[in-house]
Amino acid sequence: MRIAHVVQGWAEQLGGGPRYFREISFRAAAAGHDVTVLTTNAVDGEYFWRGSAPHSAPGVQDERGVRVRRFPVRHLPINHWKLARALALAAPGLWGPYFDPPTPWVPDLHRYVRRTSELPEIVHGTGFPLDSPLWAGRTLAQRADCPLLLTPLLHFGRGERDVSEFERFYSRSHQQTLLRGSSVVFVLTAIEGDVAISLGARPETVCPIGIGIEPAEVTGGDGEAFRAHHGIEGPILLHIATRAVAKGSDTVLEAARRLWDRGSDVTLVMAGGSMPCFRECLEAFRDSLPGDRFIDLGYVSEDEKRDALAAADVFALPSRADAFGIVFLEAWMNEVPVIGARAGGIPGVIDDGRDGLLVEYGDADGLAHAVERLLADRKASGAMARAGKEKVLARYTWDEVFARVLERYEACAGRGYGELPAHERPSTRS
Repeated sequence: MRIAHVVQGWAEQLGGGPRYFREISFRAAAAGHDVTVLTTNAVDGEYFWRGSAPHSAPGVQDERGVRVRRFPVRHLPINHWKLARALALAAPGLWGPYFDPPTPWVPDLHRYVRRTSELPEIVHGTGFPLDSPLWAGRTLAQRADCPLLLTPLLHFGRGERDVSEFERFYSRSHQQTLLRGSSVVFVLTAIEGDVAISLGARPETVCPIGIGIEPAEVTGGDGEAFRAHHGIEGPILLHIATRAVAKGSDTVLEAARRLWDRGSDVTLVMAGGSMPCFRECLEAFRDSLPGDRFIDLGYVSEDEKRDALAAADVFALPSRADAFGIVFLEAWMNEVPVIGARAGGIPGVIDDGRDGLLVEYGDADGLAHAVERLLADRKASGAMARAGKEKVLARYTWDEVFARVLERYEACAGRGYGELPAHERPSTRS
């Protein structure tokens, strides 16, 4: 099959969407399919609206049999975010899919899909709200008269349908158009599937598949070396994310401060990039942070991440901005107990009390008590971590996920734009 994957960025540090498509793309190419990735040259998420942020050169490159086309993100001459938002509000039907923040402006990609003679048989893209590339994918699917498959990664807020400014990033009219026109909507949890249907996806197109990891790639770290390098003797509370308020990073910081005030010897280790909102929060906290109990790693290599996971005693990601939370799987594989938020897709991943704990989004005191509970009862927390590991091995390896994706690709092959897969077509019998 000729497959086009459309994703907002190709760098792994940009999050779950790029990581998901790297794994699917490489496996599809290894299986003999012709895979082209259409993406941007962003390396850091801030590059979508700030031209001075890290980025790579545009161009075409072959990676493990996958043809990767990187198109340059463009920026408006003054205050990109505000001007782009004004354009989108002035004519949402016309400019919304191209400019509405935080989506990147990628005019070269849109020109390419209108002109290319390399037409695919399947177009599969991600991810809201960085969906200007997805709109280009829709154009390409319509030109090729082939199915559009969508992995929206609906990060839908505090509750199942948290009506907030945050949720509106994921329920704009052009996004609902994308959902309605997709032949398959891959979702990571049943919770996300219900939200997709509420936003216009046809129920018969919704396909829960989860997300995966490669167990050997996330285990085997040197926890003792990590502790020795950073001078850590007590328990470690680990937080790995693109740090932001919506990710609960500020809540983790506040929970650690409360633990320290109660005399805890826990060390908070944070890893990942930081959005401006969290950098402001960190500056406000900085004078009250104990220098020997707070370690800010920033971006880390895969080796450093493995070492941190091997060293950790508790992993916390109390986020409302995750449709799934792939790092939970990585923590479980290292037999680290986890804490998530009762928000977004996370309750569809963690079985509260069985393989982890859930707290309310934004509840720093609840998070602090959950950390104390896991550290105080190592037998129970170890059992939760092992239950999570068993779940990962049964359901969430990349081989399992790719098999489910490929099954839908094969069912869609030969269909036109908007048509259902072969085994999902409505019956014509009376």
